[in-house]
Amino acid sequence: MPFISSVRGSFAPSGRSKRIGARDLITGGEVTIAGGYRIHTFQTVGSEVFSTTEFGVPINVEAYVYGAGGASGSTNWGASNGWSFAGGGGFSGGTVAVPAGQLQVKVGAAGVFANGATLNEGGGAGGTGWGNGGGGGLSGLFSNNTYSFSNAILIAGGGGGGGTSRAGGQGVNRGGGGGGTTGQDGTSYSGNRHGRGGTQSGTQLPSAGDYASGGWFAPGQLTGGHPEPHGAGGGGGYYGGSGGAYYEPNDMGGGGGGSSYASGLVSGASLTQASYQTVANQGGIYGSGSYGNGQSSSPSQAGQQGRVVIRYLI
Repeated sequence: MPFISSVRGSFAPSGRSKRIGARDLITGGEVTIAGGYRIHTFQTVGSEVFSTTEFGVPINVEAYVYGAGGASGSTNWGASNGWSFAGGGGFSGGTVAVPAGQLQVKVGAAGVFANGATLNEGGGAGGTGWGNGGGGGLSGLFSNNTYSFSNAILIAGGGGGGGTSRAGGQGVNRGGGGGGTTGQDGTSYSGNRHGRGGTQSGTQLPSAGDYASGGWFAPGQLTGGHPEPHGAGGGGGYYGGSGGAYYEPNDMGGGGGGSSYASGLVSGASLTQASYQTVANQGGIYGSGSYGNGQSSSPSQAGQQGRVVIRYLI
């Protein structure tokens, strides 16, 4: 990402008296100073506020956004070696033109191994206790301090949950990585029972499984889907990924990853898809192995939460 001008350059001549200590009027997250930048790090799951209201003028900031990883599948289906990896979260970055006011910063929750309602930050829940991991939540920036599809500025999609197969092998029914303009599809033993990645305009369901009549929680705007009764949940995103399908004898399909997004307020945007369980841009400037990976070391376990970093020159 290109360097941005100092926030001090945002002041007109009549505002010069505000320069001393003015950076302290920009608030939100954990604030540190390094390399000539003031850095706001958000790593508490849920919503926080990045506020420039007291600063009084629009500014440009660099944003680094990581979606959350999904949860792994289980061994509860007579498949002791059949649980699969979950998808990692995507990365979105760019220079954001922030108006004087407040942004809502959303930090994605890790996908968990639990069935039920859609999880916070948009990740879809996994199927019943037989089965599969939930999808990771999206992370992002939203205008007017309002978490809504129409107020989205920059989003990194979450990874899909991992599924289960009697065929064995951790890669059989794995969750797809979040991020990119299109989230990554999950996988399935039969080749067509996996969850589909979110796009810029919607998401598709997988081919129907044995329990097609049981219904689906369909993916949608900001929301990953989940199956009924079995299969893995999709990741949250601009459009969430769909859940995987159940199909005898070897499919509780992996969930699809959620898509990322950048609005017209973002210049130099980078929307990077995760590579299955590994979070996108892990080796980047604020990439860290502690955030965004899909669960790949143990069955029936949560993934890793997302992260958002905002910085500007001082």
